[in-house]
Amino acid sequence: MSRYVALLRGINLGGRTIKMDALRQVCEAQGFKHVRTLLASGNVVFDSKTGSPAAVSGKLEAALKAAFGFEVHVIVRRAGEIQALVVGDPFKGVKMTPKTRLYVTFLSEPARPKLKFPKKTVLEDFEIIRVSQGQVCTVLGPKAASTDALDFLEKIFGKNITTRNWNTIQKIHALMQSL
Repeated sequence: MSRYVALLRGINLGGRTIKMDALRQVCEAQGFKHVRTLLASGNVVFDSKTGSPAAVSGKLEAALKAAFGFEVHVIVRRAGEIQALVVGDPFKGVKMTPKTRLYVTFLSEPARPKLKFPKKTVLEDFEIIRVSQGQVCTVLGPKAASTDALDFLEKIFGKNITTRNWNTIQKIHALMQSL
C-alpha cells in the first residue's frame, strides 16, 4: 500500500463543482483507503494498492467523469515526492513580504522548457525560481496577478498542470504524515 495525493485541476470553478464529501466517496469506491480531503480546491490524500501515480490518476479521472459527468484532470504524487519537496524547501532564501505569494505548479509531463532558471518573466513581479521534472516553483510579488502568471505557465508547460500555494503544500504534507 502506498500513500498518494491527488491534485484535481479546475474544480469548484465555473460550475464544475465537486463537494469534498462526494470526492471522498468516489475515492473510497475505487478502493482507496484512509481518504482525506483538504480545502475545497481538490486535494485528496489516500492509500492505494495501485502501483504508479499514472495508474492512480487514470483510475481516478475515469471515476470522476462517471460520477460527475465532466472530465477532471488529476495529477498524482507519492507521499515521498511531497516530503522531498517540503523538506527541500525551494523557497528558502526568498525575501518575504506580507504580500509575497509562493506557488508550486505540478506538471503531468516532465518539464522540457527551453528557458534557463531562475527566470524573471515578462510579467511584472513574477519569477520562476525552480523547474524540476515534476513541478515549477514560482514567486509572485504584490504587483503580479496570479491569473496572468498561471496563463504564462500554461503557455510554457501546457494546460495539464495544476497549481497550489506553498501553504497548501505544507498542509498536504502534514496531512500525509498524520495518517
